[in-house]
Amino acid sequence: MPKKSADLVLQGGVTSAFVYIGLIRRLSRDYHFKCLGGASSGAVAAAAAAIAEHSRLHPPAGVPAFDPFQRLGAFPDALAALDANGETALFKLFQAQPASARAWRAASAAGRRLPAGLGAAAWAAGVAALRTFPLAAALGLALGALPAFALFAQRGGAMDMLAWLSLGAAVLVGVVLAGLGLLVGVGWAIWRSLVANHFGLCSGMGETHTSGPPDPDRLPLSWAFHGLFSQLAGRGLADDPITFGQLWGADDKRREIDLQVITTSLSLQRPFRLPGDPGVNPLQAFFYDPAEWREFFPGPVLKWLVDKRLSHGSVKVTNADGVTLLALPAPRDWPILLAARLSLSFPVLLSAVPMYTLDGARDRQPSAGEATRFIARRVYFSDGGITNNCPVQLFDAALPRRPTFVVKLAKLPEGHTQRWRVWLHGDAGDPPPKVKPIHGVFGFAGSLIGTLMGWRDQVQADLPGYRERSATVGLRAAEGGLN
Repeated sequence: MPKKSADLVLQGGVTSAFVYIGLIRRLSRDYHFKCLGGASSGAVAAAAAAIAEHSRLHPPAGVPAFDPFQRLGAFPDALAALDANGETALFKLFQAQPASARAWRAASAAGRRLPAGLGAAAWAAGVAALRTFPLAAALGLALGALPAFALFAQRGGAMDMLAWLSLGAAVLVGVVLAGLGLLVGVGWAIWRSLVANHFGLCSGMGETHTSGPPDPDRLPLSWAFHGLFSQLAGRGLADDPITFGQLWGADDKRREIDLQVITTSLSLQRPFRLPGDPGVNPLQAFFYDPAEWREFFPGPVLKWLVDKRLSHGSVKVTNADGVTLLALPAPRDWPILLAARLSLSFPVLLSAVPMYTLDGARDRQPSAGEATRFIARRVYFSDGGITNNCPVQLFDAALPRRPTFVVKLAKLPEGHTQRWRVWLHGDAGDPPPKVKPIHGVFGFAGSLIGTLMGWRDQVQADLPGYRERSATVGLRAAEGGLN
């Protein structure tokens, strides 16, 4: 059992976070994890490490030779396993809902081929779109073919050189219009699915929102994380979720293990740190619709939230449609999966999570004998990486009692050397270059968004006291991210 303790902060990066698992397992040989934090997928990895640490300190009863970090180490290998169709278990975590199924087929086809270049991704998306939206392509082709048919009919079937050239031009125009038809079809499908599916192609809960565990071989994202967290605690899929209170122990103010994650409220345009400091409830002013949250959380998690909800007395809170909303439990009773999912909502790929707040709410005068009613306003919570992708500052103290390990992810530069796969401040030689070339309009737009989201992390990374405790893991083009 390790005698030293340490804090751990992990940067977000969609699938890139799986590189953290080996690191966590290796560090666990020498350190107890006291404080853990992260954003986006880094929050999920930190949550898994926190639960594993709790299980090491308090082994579950009736499970002999229980090694939670060994179980955690096996998770990436399980997700990398291929099925008969050549798809990884990781890919199957992202399951579209009926409203976004057609758009997801085209988008996922492009994503698979993106490491090979934009041309390969566009071709793959086009083929998938042709299979998914044949009517849109046929309509465009028909519009291009109409002039050719009109010319053929006008000449009574006789074809000279001009007619053949006109026919060729019409065919070319038809192909172009077919492509435009596909583009419009895919764009319209994505637009409609984002609006209908809380601004994401996948909600994390698969095609159906059953309360019981789905097929173990096709677990969607939220169920898979619930299963991982349960497995690390020696529980099953149908058992109660792991909560923050279990990590903290009996005293909320002197937490045995402190897990903190970052989420972003797009409606309020600010980050939230969950579950926050002792005695603070950062989500006290927010409510949720249980029927709506069936699209985001497994049955055992949602049942726990409903059973442990806080009461708001005689006041009734509803949304604009009159649906009764519930308050969340106290932070001690929050399932860890709740905070992890609020932090992991990569824009467009994963749906934002809807909640409701009384900020600016309208009250309605009750009728005789009726409870006071407030009509709450909907707000959306999205990815923590939008506002603070590498929250190095989470556990800062004037006199630190433990080392903090901060792990960041970066794209390997062209012509990289192997020593840049993992780089520490102060390593011999020059650091990897930070300049990111801008190629074309899309490159400019990507750099613009990246700067808006990541400038704080970039500036913070160079400050004394921050740079010395950060390690950077370099990823190739086909590694991590959306791969």
